[in-house]
Amino acid sequence: MRAILGFGSICLTLVAAGCGSDPGTGSCSAATCGGCCKGGQCITTATNAACGLSGKSCATCLAGTTCVNGQCKAGTCGGATCPTGCCNQQGDCLIYSVQNSMACGTSGATCQSCGALPCVSGACQTTGCSSSNCAGCCNGQTCLPYPQQGPTTCGMNGAACLSCGSGQCVNGQCLNPTCNTSTCSQGCCNAQGQCVLYPYQSTSACGTGATLCQPCSGQCVNGQCQTATCNATNCSQGCCNAQGLCILWASQSASACGTGANMCQPCSGQCVNGQCQTTPACSGATCAQGCCTLTKQCIPWAQQTAGACGTAGNPCQTCTGVGVGCASGLCQNVWKVSVISAIVKAKSTGTDTWDGSGSISGPEPDPYVIVKVNSSGKSGQTKYIDDSYNPVYNQQVLTESEQALSFGVTCEVREDDGILPSELMGTCPIPSVTAGMLAAGQATLDSVCTSYVTSVTLGFSK
Repeated sequence: MRAILGFGSICLTLVAAGCGSDPGTGSCSAATCGGCCKGGQCITTATNAACGLSGKSCATCLAGTTCVNGQCKAGTCGGATCPTGCCNQQGDCLIYSVQNSMACGTSGATCQSCGALPCVSGACQTTGCSSSNCAGCCNGQTCLPYPQQGPTTCGMNGAACLSCGSGQCVNGQCLNPTCNTSTCSQGCCNAQGQCVLYPYQSTSACGTGATLCQPCSGQCVNGQCQTATCNATNCSQGCCNAQGLCILWASQSASACGTGANMCQPCSGQCVNGQCQTTPACSGATCAQGCCTLTKQCIPWAQQTAGACGTAGNPCQTCTGVGVGCASGLCQNVWKVSVISAIVKAKSTGTDTWDGSGSISGPEPDPYVIVKVNSSGKSGQTKYIDDSYNPVYNQQVLTESEQALSFGVTCEVREDDGILPSELMGTCPIPSVTAGMLAAGQATLDSVCTSYVTSVTLGFSK
């Protein structure tokens, strides 16, 4: 039988086709440094005297070249070589992630001081901090975007900055080694002891109040497993589709838009936070988690590419450099994630089969695989494969930054015969996609897979 959606077995093969890593000396390496290594130290602020990425040895840019996004490039710093940053007095390009109140700017302009005001995505912030103008968290009236957050100031969507305790802050989310009610009241604790907040939960990890994350047979909305009971209580920031499931703002599109648990409606224009925008109206207030095109259209993070990247309603910019793409509105070192294949098992009882006793095509399952990034919540899924215990997909499902992948991914394998509700066959969590895995090009995971999943093979490429 056919399988509309299904989580296949999860054994990951990470195929990395990209830059190799030069661990340098000392403790600095591709596994510990996103910048370059010099004398065993990680240099995170790139300059012409220390230029590089991904833990490689720092290089000195020759006369007539400038360090841009970790690469020495010909020509002086300007709009063409520094579209997502400003130029300091030394002619270095300071991209958004390394800017501060003393050096702020965009489009290759000269870096300026903001005085006592914060610098957010190349602009001095002059208004108060709220969800309408801050994709990060609010520290008083100061917006802290993701690159400027830390363990004591972490958050997203304009909420008040919170402390992660002894954990880490990644893309506005606390990843805590000690998950408890103090650090994870609006989330659940996974098997690795990390807090999975509501925005990053899925059918494989759902819960609230720091309880152990549980799988859902339906949909996970604000920590609650929902089968088909969409209402104003569990879907205030979303709309209800024809199947009675809640479609939250982050998952809405022009074909399904709405808020307050009203019925989802199609838009003739664009759907932003549950509202149909029929006229071009893009700004920080309407596009906090996206960038604005020249025609004033909002491009949300989930739809951004290296050719259109940005956040907080700023103009969309082009990401430059080998292997540099767009993730969460920032130009970063990104990877394409593919599902190569999976291996699943028959049900343990001979009378109970995946496709049911009345199936005309046999007892074999129709599996598909869903891959979700633990830290960012981004996910993608494969096509289904008919009647197979050893499905081969060779299908790209998502792109994500190397930093986000370092906090792991979770794969779900499901079986769907197109008639009955899909069944969860099992999961395979990867606690961390390490630099060593990427350098090796392959990694097979099977010991962590559950239930009827033996393995899943993933591929990674630039």
